[in-house]
Amino acid sequence: MKKHYNFIIAGGGAAGLVLVNRILDSPVLNKKSVLIIDKSDKSENDRTWCFWEKGTGPWDEIIYKSWRKAMFKDSHSCMEFNLNPYRYKMIRGIDFYQHIKSRINNNANVEFLNTKIESLNTDQNTAKATTSDGSTFTADIIFNSIPDFSEVKNSKKYPLLLQHFIGWVIETEEDKFDESSVTFMDFSVAQKENTRFMYVLPFSRNKALVEYTLFSPKLLKKEEYENEIKKYISDDLGINEYTISEKEKGAIPMTTFPFEKVTDNKIINIGTQGGSTKASTGFTFKRINEDTTNIIKYLEGKCDNIETNENRFRYYDMLLIDVLFDNNEKGAEIFSSLFRKNNPVKIFDFLDERTKISEEVKIMFSSPQMPFLKSMFKRIFYRNFLN
Repeated sequence: MKKHYNFIIAGGGAAGLVLVNRILDSPVLNKKSVLIIDKSDKSENDRTWCFWEKGTGPWDEIIYKSWRKAMFKDSHSCMEFNLNPYRYKMIRGIDFYQHIKSRINNNANVEFLNTKIESLNTDQNTAKATTSDGSTFTADIIFNSIPDFSEVKNSKKYPLLLQHFIGWVIETEEDKFDESSVTFMDFSVAQKENTRFMYVLPFSRNKALVEYTLFSPKLLKKEEYENEIKKYISDDLGINEYTISEKEKGAIPMTTFPFEKVTDNKIINIGTQGGSTKASTGFTFKRINEDTTNIIKYLEGKCDNIETNENRFRYYDMLLIDVLFDNNEKGAEIFSSLFRKNNPVKIFDFLDERTKISEEVKIMFSSPQMPFLKSMFKRIFYRNFLN
């Protein structure tokens, strides 16, 4: 292997592989030498990514399933709605990995190294990656997607919640699912002083992903997630006979902590480490694609710096995270109010950060006011002065 590359990508997850895909698409960059380093060989279906999108998109050839309808449910009501003009799309990890790896294998200037990174450093001229076996590789620029939450965990100014979950892909002998509609959030499950909901993605009439999800500061024991999944499958879905074909789990940080995009102009943070995770929802894949577009423009010399996600929506997210951190049991009430009192498609526009201020005011006034007012005053007069 070479020792110096134009670019090193530390971490071969969504952010790293989307970036190398876009580098290969660029007439300006596609001859640059690239080294991707990841401790996983990306040979397993270890996760799924979902996002809503209008019309066709750049990943349509590997979309595993998409839905035109969605359902929102709480302890009082159930509403099903058409997502038009959106479609809710899902990509399986294994399909994504194989798609990008096939491109890598056809480009001699891109290499994939299956090992763990121990450290990233810079000097006056280059950026340096050191791996677990003591090998050192240098690059003009390193793109780092390896999360480091040490600062975030210690921050009192920016509270940290987690979107944590366990999901089972189950299969039944009889047809049990409406494959045209995704259950986006089902808050009818016991909240237990947290924000807890079920999430169901039906792949066919007898196969679906059933996921138990929380927005809260602390993880649960594995048994608690799985007991709730079993109970929901039996009591709510009315399914007693099924097999589990796959399992997935995850914990996604929900925070408005100001992650640094660039370190010394030689290390550029991407993905969650670069602030691509939408704090109020935990959705990341679509934001990664948008942020990668800005990075490519920068590398091609079309702009002087990389745009950040600093806008009024970050402040909205900050208030919601503050509310849920201080009053974690309020989540079901907040999300139920938003979906019941607004056009659900407009909520997707809002979460996509594509609404006007007048629309945002209407949406915000449809949610419980007192928790947000308390959090706003606490933010202005207390949290902003913390470290």
